[in-house]
Amino acid sequence: MSDIPEQRIKAGRDAGRISASAVLNAGEARAEAQMGREAYLARLNGNEVYFAPGMYDKVIRRPNVLKDIVKAMEQQPGVAKVYTADELGNGGTSSDAQLRAAALSYVPGRSGDLVISPKPGWMFAGNGTTHGSASPDDQRVPILLYGFGIKPGHYDGAATPADIAPTLASIAGVTLPNADGSPLKDALR
Repeated sequence: MSDIPEQRIKAGRDAGRISASAVLNAGEARAEAQMGREAYLARLNGNEVYFAPGMYDKVIRRPNVLKDIVKAMEQQPGVAKVYTADELGNGGTSSDAQLRAAALSYVPGRSGDLVISPKPGWMFAGNGTTHGSASPDDQRVPILLYGFGIKPGHYDGAATPADIAPTLASIAGVTLPNADGSPLKDALR
């Protein structure tokens, strides 16, 4: 999980807490300046921005307005990048690691119309820390294996939660017919 921003700041590192209202207000002000006074943005949930019903469709008909809304949000402290639904829908194979991570969690019709990628060390949480960002410190979760069939050592290879069941099945001598992951062979005897 990410470090607590206040601890990072004390250590002289860039960090902080993103103001959800400042992000929404910046986007709303930009939309109103170009399209007239209406309620365009409904809410920010986690790092996802939802437009009011019908407003995203209205805004995307004027691509420069959407670009300006995104730019206004990206100028807020702690915001690294704001991705649109179109970028997310096609971003699952992107070479941009942040876009790819956001796209892999994106569900059309359920996810927000925009997804905000915070800078490392920044988060929306009001206190403490949080999970779920695409920053490397939040994506690295240790897996501890010990006991029969495990080779002692420290392994830094890539793994996903989907690799745990195939690894345990391999130790137990069980074949999984349709496993999504693969056994972590470096750690196995």
